[in-house]
Amino acid sequence: MASVTVKVLNEPKARGKAVMCSVITNAHSFGDIVMFGADVRDRFESRLIRGRFYRLVSVTTVPKDGGRVSIKLSSKTRVFATVPFDVPGEMEDMFYNAPEMAIGDVLGCSESKRVTIVGRVKTVSPVKEGGSWTRKEVCVADLSGRQAVTVNLWGEQSQLAADVNDVVRVTNCEAVEYRDAVSLNGTQETHILVGGNALF
Repeated sequence: MASVTVKVLNEPKARGKAVMCSVITNAHSFGDIVMFGADVRDRFESRLIRGRFYRLVSVTTVPKDGGRVSIKLSSKTRVFATVPFDVPGEMEDMFYNAPEMAIGDVLGCSESKRVTIVGRVKTVSPVKEGGSWTRKEVCVADLSGRQAVTVNLWGEQSQLAADVNDVVRVTNCEAVEYRDAVSLNGTQETHILVGGNALF
């Protein structure tokens, strides 16, 4: 078991079977706190507050692509408020204002990279539901129509009302790789604009 000091970047939210929030570590890497199981979620979810600094003791850390780290809390974990550490301003700016990237480049980017895309909606799936989650898949193609990427919108974002052929700007998505294909997951910081109007 490891210990790590973090700054919480967003509120814990359900994502599939887990509750997650994003952090910056004192080693200046991005990460995700992951909570599985009702006992762990009940114990920690309300204690992790955006903008605050914590020392997490007895956690499991798993390195991910792009220098990111997954931090799994358990019943043995202890959470302590701690003094702030210096966080480079450009790191937080990159988190909240991900750079725009061409869809063709997104298809080759590393897992967990945050990006913003612009394109035309090709397809919109019906909302899919699990026990604690909802998800809608929106396929967005570049304006030439040659390359496309699926954007997974979770929770409230799954109520998106964009239509096929709408030109959209989707901000602050995270790249994920599944079965050798790259797609994008919406995040708490994702906003969707159609023709300059915010849908979410």
